[in-house]
Amino acid sequence: MLLLLIASLETGYCQVVRSAGEDRAYEFVQSYFEAKASLPDQPPYRLKVAFLPVISPYFQNFDLRKTLNNKYLDENQFIVTAITDSLLTEVDFEHMRWQMTAWQTIGKWRAGALRARGVRVLVRDRRTELEHLTPKFTTYQVFPPLFSVDGRTALFYVENYCGLDCAGGQISVLRRQRNGTWKWLLSVMTFVA
Repeated sequence: MLLLLIASLETGYCQVVRSAGEDRAYEFVQSYFEAKASLPDQPPYRLKVAFLPVISPYFQNFDLRKTLNNKYLDENQFIVTAITDSLLTEVDFEHMRWQMTAWQTIGKWRAGALRARGVRVLVRDRRTELEHLTPKFTTYQVFPPLFSVDGRTALFYVENYCGLDCAGGQISVLRRQRNGTWKWLLSVMTFVA
């Protein structure tokens, strides 16, 4: 009886996580790459879907969970300067850590759900070795976005691969605008090759 209760609680937990956060995450990714595709001179791209926590082939010591604090984001951001403690509180970071655990429970991104939203997903990379060295498109490895408690701020970790020793990883922080679009506020570089 106890095992049945635990199993039902765990199943309910998965369903709550799935319904509460998963659809919003897919909508966010669709919006993010629609905006990217609309930029001038944007090369073609494909997405690879990934798990949390982050395990990168280029930067083995990077741990997304350890970066979930304002000090890390403020000290390591580049290009623009924004004060993240006006955007994200410790409660938000705790909520994001919970989301990471929830995504691990759910498992991998559903490629079909992303494709249904018009996002170009690369399930198997069938390019030759030469095509990998000089690719016609950039491959982005995308990790599920993490949202603040109010859902208005998103932390999104992406890695891009663009050929031989051409890669980079970055955390972006975006803020939802009143019209429903997402505005990029800052990025933090995790590695570059």
